[in-house]
Amino acid sequence: MTERIRNLILVILLLIPIISANFGYREITAIRTKWENLDQERFAEQKLGEISVQTDITQHLETYSSTFKEKLADLLDQYSQQNPDSLPIPGIAAASFKSPFPEHELWIFSRPSAQQPASLIFTNENATGRRSFEIVFNHLLAGNCKEPQQENELRRNEKMLRKVFGSGSVGSVIANDQRGIATPVIYKSTPSFLIWDYAINDRGKAFGYFLIVRRNKDLQKRSFELCADKTGIGNNYAGGFIAIFPEYDDYFFPERISRSRTFQNWRQNIGTAVTDLPKWEKEGFPWAMAVGHYRLYTRIIPHENHLAFLLLPDLLQTTSPEWLTAANFITAGLILLLLLRGLLLNIWPFATISSRFMAAFLLATTLPVALYVTSATAYIYESYNADENQIEEALTSCLLDFDASKETLENAYMRIFSQFMNDSEIKVLLAEKGVEGAEAVFARIKKLADASPERVPITGIALYDLAGEARFQEHGNNPKDEFVKLARFYGTPFTNNLRNFVKKQEPELVLPKQKEDLDSRAAMQSFRRNNEGVEYEIERFRSRVIKTSTGRGHLEYIYDYVTINNKNRFTLMISWLNSDINQIVLKQNAIKMGLSSPHIQIAGFRQA
Repeated sequence: MTERIRNLILVILLLIPIISANFGYREITAIRTKWENLDQERFAEQKLGEISVQTDITQHLETYSSTFKEKLADLLDQYSQQNPDSLPIPGIAAASFKSPFPEHELWIFSRPSAQQPASLIFTNENATGRRSFEIVFNHLLAGNCKEPQQENELRRNEKMLRKVFGSGSVGSVIANDQRGIATPVIYKSTPSFLIWDYAINDRGKAFGYFLIVRRNKDLQKRSFELCADKTGIGNNYAGGFIAIFPEYDDYFFPERISRSRTFQNWRQNIGTAVTDLPKWEKEGFPWAMAVGHYRLYTRIIPHENHLAFLLLPDLLQTTSPEWLTAANFITAGLILLLLLRGLLLNIWPFATISSRFMAAFLLATTLPVALYVTSATAYIYESYNADENQIEEALTSCLLDFDASKETLENAYMRIFSQFMNDSEIKVLLAEKGVEGAEAVFARIKKLADASPERVPITGIALYDLAGEARFQEHGNNPKDEFVKLARFYGTPFTNNLRNFVKKQEPELVLPKQKEDLDSRAAMQSFRRNNEGVEYEIERFRSRVIKTSTGRGHLEYIYDYVTINNKNRFTLMISWLNSDINQIVLKQNAIKMGLSSPHIQIAGFRQA
């Protein structure tokens, strides 16, 4: 009887290997699922971040336009001797602006040489207004290429430009600052976007175009479709955009998502900002939320009325793989047969002492081996992801250093500007010569800036007096005349505020007659924020760094009143390009990161 029980126990112990296999597999699967979920969350965060910067319709218009221009440039390089009518330009245009690109008008021009005007060679619209478009295109092309135009011709062309694209259109601005940029215009009494550009070779032959997209269409839908097409939503991944206000529509990619009952229940539960804002503020938006067999990730899109979402497969395995299920059934069946044979026929396996010892030894080592494999798998995943986390932390630290360095440089500008304001030599020059001594003042400022420890670059200096007279100096990488345009615009509000201060401090002083700038005055009158004018807004930020956009770049500046014998008499303004600061900061942080983490290779990019 004792022998029978011993054999029975030994057969039952044969379950240990398959139990260990199931235990090890589930533990390894749990470890893999944990890290795969973390990878999926990283991917979802990156993909939603990519989506959030791809919803601006003007960005898509400019990207498609730039690609089309490159194709025209290739045609110009390879087939410069051929007649434009023999080139496949209509086919290229159709392929370049195919759906989901919004409805548009495309006017393509060809200029044989610098001495001949451009003419229309293709349009997807009725060409009845071709002469007007040819005049406007030649006007913009001449303005961008700095080609001379007679005064009467210039007036005629400007008049035609305003007739075609609205009374607010200015040739010099569109020709130079807005080339390749989606510009708001009024086209055929309809708000529209205009993009114009051209490709030119050394002999002056050029291909150019006008791309016009009317804004009375559903551009938001088209923008989301273009975003989905570019980011792979609807093809590689399921996702879309749900409205956070009831007056807007939802957009799903692919469309069949909306037919899922589980998804419909979630959509109804999340609600809108009108009814569910308190719940959103308390609970936040879903992240890695289980929706059927998927996990749902969401993100608010800046400056949009929609919430972006992404559906990715749920990586949690609830069923065993086929091979493990088969092994379970086979092992259980064999053990059952061995038990029945032993109980009914008294024929047991492992009859000899050596076979029993071998079986007991193998059974005893099965569980430790399973634990070892599980621990090794966990260690490998932990080590691999620890390296990834270390790189991620290094990049995060680099970005934080980048922001801190930019703030440090801004503080350096404030310190050196304070030095300019208190420099006795500058005050003596201004007291003796006023704005007529601007050249000497600018030279002194440049000398002080070059002598500063930070050696911060200054791209523009402006000096104003009580009469509104101004002197400017620009250099460095600043686009030609961009700083002067900005400084002229701010000249009137600067002078107005300065005169108001002097009136309060010295009511007996007779102020000189103020110089009028009609263009600046008109621009000031069009500026209103919270019922306050531009003078109020500018005065709020005196002696502080102010960021603004100019042309295609971003400019920062600081200004204050210069005192002569403790009395406000002049306004001094200095400016610098944001790109110059970024260049300095990137270089500093690249060196710092290279010294601290020489094994990491890093590349930095900026938005064009």
